[in-house]
Amino acid sequence: MAPAHVRSKPLDQDLHAVSELAAACKWSNAPDHALDQGGPLFRPYQRMGVDFADIPVVDHLKSVTTRHPDKLAISDGTDRLTYAALLQAVETLSRRIAAVVPDGQAIGIFLANSAWYPVAMLASMAAGRPAVPLNTRDPRSRIDEIAATARLSAVMCLGSADQAGWTQKIRWIDVAAGGMPAGRRTPAPPLSRSVSVEAPAIVLYTPGGTGHPQGIVNSQRSLLRRVQHYVDACHINAEDVFLPLAGLATIAGCREILAALLSGATLHLIEVEAVGLRAVRGRMRADRVTVTCLAPALLRPLLADAAVDAFRSLRLARIEGEAVSWTDIAPLRQAVSKACLIQIGYGSAAANAAQWFLPPDWPDHGPSVPAGRLLPGLSFAIVDEDGRPVRPDESGELLIRGPDVLLGHWDSGTVMAAESDPDDPALRIVATGDLARLDDQGLLRIVGRKGGQIQINGAVAAAPAGNRLAPRQDDTLPILFLLPGSVGYGPSFAAFAASMGKVARVAPVRYPGLQQILSGQNSLAAIATAAIGQIDRTQPSGSVRLLGHSLGGAVAFEVAARLLAAGRSVTFLGILDTSIVGEPRDYRETLIRTIHRIRTNRVTASRMVCRALAKVTVALGCEARLARILDRHPKGQFNATCFRIKLELQEVLRSRAFFAWLAGPKPMLPITATLFRCNRPGMPEALGWDRAFTRLDVVPIAGGHLDLIVEPHLATNRPLIEKAVAETYSPAETGKREKGS
Repeated sequence: MAPAHVRSKPLDQDLHAVSELAAACKWSNAPDHALDQGGPLFRPYQRMGVDFADIPVVDHLKSVTTRHPDKLAISDGTDRLTYAALLQAVETLSRRIAAVVPDGQAIGIFLANSAWYPVAMLASMAAGRPAVPLNTRDPRSRIDEIAATARLSAVMCLGSADQAGWTQKIRWIDVAAGGMPAGRRTPAPPLSRSVSVEAPAIVLYTPGGTGHPQGIVNSQRSLLRRVQHYVDACHINAEDVFLPLAGLATIAGCREILAALLSGATLHLIEVEAVGLRAVRGRMRADRVTVTCLAPALLRPLLADAAVDAFRSLRLARIEGEAVSWTDIAPLRQAVSKACLIQIGYGSAAANAAQWFLPPDWPDHGPSVPAGRLLPGLSFAIVDEDGRPVRPDESGELLIRGPDVLLGHWDSGTVMAAESDPDDPALRIVATGDLARLDDQGLLRIVGRKGGQIQINGAVAAAPAGNRLAPRQDDTLPILFLLPGSVGYGPSFAAFAASMGKVARVAPVRYPGLQQILSGQNSLAAIATAAIGQIDRTQPSGSVRLLGHSLGGAVAFEVAARLLAAGRSVTFLGILDTSIVGEPRDYRETLIRTIHRIRTNRVTASRMVCRALAKVTVALGCEARLARILDRHPKGQFNATCFRIKLELQEVLRSRAFFAWLAGPKPMLPITATLFRCNRPGMPEALGWDRAFTRLDVVPIAGGHLDLIVEPHLATNRPLIEKAVAETYSPAETGKREKGS
């Protein structure tokens, strides 16, 4: 399951097994508690009534528009909609949808984070047609697969630019045809029928256990219940200003849109990947944003270079989408005002399960922040592998039961109903796949996972080898250990790992952190030792497959040498553009590239200064002293700078370990390796690896050293990497893979 932790095991769950568990397990009701416990005290807001989830979304929107017709509802930096204009746009578009999409069929939304996205989502609900959000940044092959699986005959878009290159016949609905509504609402004739809140409203596609897209269906009622839990807990009102940083094509993005617009708040939208983090910080400050929602993977870089006042307007920061560690909380607390509340959320597209406000003085025990208190109205069970209840002090798989979880799964244009409780068919069941326990304070703690996937901002990614929150992947696939560069395992590598899910269970490896490096684990040999420990825990026996990028290529080589010496086999060793020979330096080209990266928001001038300081400090041998100084000065604007300097110091020290390793002798390994090589003019084709293996295959790839695993180059490079990995599979492994897919 996920937002704050690991994601749910949706469509690939064994429904027969779930039925047996439901019949055998003992259900407990989630303890009743005030949703705003530990939250805002005296903030006025309009409490959602007991019948809030029984009223269609468009009727709620009409009520809000009556109260705030001329108030700004949505802004994306270009287009602005008042509530009156928003409702007019929704009603107009809903009639166009109803006219071309047959009742019961779904409609796609192929839109970026613009003012038109909420219009499209709300219009599909008003028309009673399930919406299928399509991430415009996904590879076209995935989008085509979702469109085919969902049986989409119509898709909403903006203009004609997005209509090219689709593999199936699609009827396009340009949401902006006729222009942006202006001024007050013009009354429109009502639709021919009302829409049931129990009907399918939105279909959110996840890769599922096999990597194939599979749709989770939610009704308006289930979406509205999420909104109610959010609004009543956080006292959201019309004075709030939202800037959600969760993807709009995720369950968190849907909730943020509805919570803002059904409360009369103002919703700002931004395309993070297009504008960069600097622009996000600027919008936060300029628009006086009060509420944001994001995943830890985005939180860390967002805080790293921020000015002291960038987030001071926030009164609420909700964190979800993956495991939340205590190291994520400390910099966030120092970046926001003391009055800002931090809310942790835990759930998935299948079920909203828990949330809580993290107290400022809560002790940071354990590897991760507690997931929260189970939400009132849910039933739960924590069971062992045989479906028997565990003792209070033991962990087991968490099962959720309730009337507001997923309706089922979208299969070829129809809803395949979720498993229900045999004794009460109105209660549907979600087997989360998470290993959990309740502590003595009633807080849910996620302690593990049956397999290996996590979510980052709604996207499925592989969990690090040895991570206690290892998520679930297809257990039939061989494991591929991913060794990152000196920066470590960040969002780009998480997305890359997720994209490889059809070919392998990707297990990224963590390197020693700054404190461990300063404590003596400061060589590539030490990094390899840490990597082997994670490999042995994740895959104690059998053939090992390794894929390393930059520094990770050298670590993979060292790991392979040790595994072979210990008698284990290495059937795949892939190297992503790592060079072990000197590269001619063109300082003019380096300067031009750096200026371009600053101008395009890929790196900031302040970060370059922090990196320069880290390099100078390491050159002088004063890294330990600098780290101590940074630890003694955690307050004020210097805090964000401290955070960035530590990251740069860690990277520089890892790079130093790499260059020290380059100077030493290297054995020739009796295996075949594959070098995925970017275009490097003036460099030897093998980048020095031809003397390190009995055979080396060189595969040219697109992009440069820093962006070879991100779009647009990932679409070209991933199939090449997947093909090389799959070619090492034995007939038995190939059979399991084909059976699993």
